[in-house]
Amino acid sequence: MTADSSIIGVEASIAPQIRDDALHENNITKRGNGVLLVIPTNNVAKKSPKRPKTHASDFEGLMIPGPDHISDLPKEREPIYKQPEDLKGRLKTADQLKKSNVKFTNRVVYDSIAPNPFLVKDNNEDSSTAEMDDEEEDLQAHRDSQYTPSEYIKVKLLKQNGEDVMAECMDLDEERILLQHEGILQGCQQPYYMPTGPEDSTLIFESRFESGNLRRATLVAENEYDLHLNNDKGTRGHTQWFYFAVSNMAKGRKYKFNIVNLLKPDSLFNIGLRPLIYSTRYAQERQVGWYRGGYDICYYKNKIKKEKGDYYTLTWTFSCETDDDTYFFTQSYPYTYSLLQKQLHSLDETLKDSNFYQRELLCKSMGDLRCDMLTITSPDPPASRPGVILTARVHPGEVNASWMMKGAIEYLTSNRAEARELRDRFVFKIIPMINPDGVVYGNYRCNLAGADLNRKYDDPSKERHPTILHVKKLAKKFSEERNVELFCDMHGHSRKKNIFMYGCLEPNDSARSREIRIFPKLLSTMSDLFNFKDCSFNLSKLKLNTGRIVMYSEVNIMNSFTMEASFCGCDYGRLANLHFLTSDLEEMGKNLLQALLVYRTDQQIVNSLRKELGGDDKNAVESPCDGITSLGSDDGDNTDMTIIKTKKYKKTRKLSGARREVRKFQELMIHEQDDSGREDADDEQDGGRIKYTEQPTTPRKLSKAEVPSDKSVDMYSRAYSIITLFMFVLVVFLSIYLFK
Repeated sequence: MTADSSIIGVEASIAPQIRDDALHENNITKRGNGVLLVIPTNNVAKKSPKRPKTHASDFEGLMIPGPDHISDLPKEREPIYKQPEDLKGRLKTADQLKKSNVKFTNRVVYDSIAPNPFLVKDNNEDSSTAEMDDEEEDLQAHRDSQYTPSEYIKVKLLKQNGEDVMAECMDLDEERILLQHEGILQGCQQPYYMPTGPEDSTLIFESRFESGNLRRATLVAENEYDLHLNNDKGTRGHTQWFYFAVSNMAKGRKYKFNIVNLLKPDSLFNIGLRPLIYSTRYAQERQVGWYRGGYDICYYKNKIKKEKGDYYTLTWTFSCETDDDTYFFTQSYPYTYSLLQKQLHSLDETLKDSNFYQRELLCKSMGDLRCDMLTITSPDPPASRPGVILTARVHPGEVNASWMMKGAIEYLTSNRAEARELRDRFVFKIIPMINPDGVVYGNYRCNLAGADLNRKYDDPSKERHPTILHVKKLAKKFSEERNVELFCDMHGHSRKKNIFMYGCLEPNDSARSREIRIFPKLLSTMSDLFNFKDCSFNLSKLKLNTGRIVMYSEVNIMNSFTMEASFCGCDYGRLANLHFLTSDLEEMGKNLLQALLVYRTDQQIVNSLRKELGGDDKNAVESPCDGITSLGSDDGDNTDMTIIKTKKYKKTRKLSGARREVRKFQELMIHEQDDSGREDADDEQDGGRIKYTEQPTTPRKLSKAEVPSDKSVDMYSRAYSIITLFMFVLVVFLSIYLFK
């Protein structure tokens, strides 16, 4: 191990399953029974000096892999939460009363970034510095020691108290608290705050593990904590994804958590979504995995001042059900980079003798992590065999995308007859995680450069957006070799229910528009989770640089879609008012491939859907308002539409000058944004303000129905109308004069 490397974490359980060559490619070093993930903080900068130097060490201090959660699902489906009508008012009143409680106000008990004030016990500056230096030496020594995490913490506390390291007497309550952290602190992280004794009921928070996100916890009232989330790296916003651990809870006691720096004006938490909870004891003793819980769940605007826009609070109350336990709270089922690597390695071992599966490195990310690509097809594919491109996790916080991708990969690599036929008929290129850096760091939407990668497809940078650059190159090269039947980018949605798609539709080409809508319509007939009515098809000006539109316009893939899965569940059918499980999301990935097979092989069904979608030009083009709900924009910007003006519009306006005709023509030229505001979820760059580069729009040829009538621009007709009106007024005045 080199001196310029930073050890990120230790995980012994996956060591036997990772091959030496994969470890080498991933900058992972094997030592004994453990795996140490090493980020070379200086070497990365030397290899690529153009990359920001600070990004190479962004993973320092994170536990990688993260906590190991069992994947057992609830035995019964979990209903959505029904919010009491007066809850929001009661919570706002409680916020006002809370300000008068001086005792607990602004007592920080956890901060994932700031220095820990509880570690400094000497007022002398020199001795404090010496203690901190000793601390670093002890941390380095522990990396090569035989201590378990809990043993290490015990040793540290005994040293700080001036006691013998080998002392065996320790307060039982203190030992209980320490043992709760085993499994959380494998990255040698000490708790930010340690209770002073059995009577200290302060909670212990932790988020410094892979994909974790909690910046600060503040005790504001008895058993009530205000929580701040980390912004995405390099941004001042995108606070959405949360994932943290809590210990030192007492059975039967109620705890209230308030996440106070959210930016969206509304959330699925107001229409039934519940936080996910994981009990370490339940997992060990009852084999219970993640489950939905909490009550008094509400999302509302708070009174915290913000320079531009507003902050919003997500609050819930939790009744502790066990003692001596560690609980985890998150927005949706975590799917980490380490979990993906583990599952891909398992797939490598299972299919090592197959001739239809190949895993290769597409490229490395800014943080020097793997961006894998899978090629799945029967051997020796002819050029006539069409291609399919599937991608996921361009937005790291949208974890449901990975569960859909997992279902698609497992189905496609199975021994089922349909899977074999799919491999015989298509060549699949699959990129399961486009933004691994954001996933590891706990970002919601961006990469380490603070860039929303799904807004960089038009002109990706080699240094700042390497994965997007290679995905785009792959798609162009792939389309030169064979026809690409489908591009599907998987996402999650935080404001709408159901699963649906966004596609590309041109109003002046009714036949092509009808063809584009066939595949989503077919998918809705094959899945109880997919709702065609929630789909939206357009070429919004604000999304010209997204994956689906670039693949449609530059790579010429007609069936280019974004598939969105709600963080909550369905609002119709047999699963109405129930939360999605990971098995539902995996089933959706399977349904996607089943629909693709039918789309390719059963022309009778396709023709039937084509007829249903409209045989004439009048019904072929979807209304601009289709797919738009009362939620408005889902990205922090309440602008719901963009007007695109063409040269022809300006000419017509100059000719006619009639307001009603201009307005009619203007409405025809409106390209509405998707309900998410900007592709799949949530753009809140720079505190909710959208930043994008305007793209030039090509004037399109108007149909006869769109061109204003000749009467509206006929100057002679208008002059005739004016003269007629003048003559009428003149006759009236003359009549009055003569009668007098």
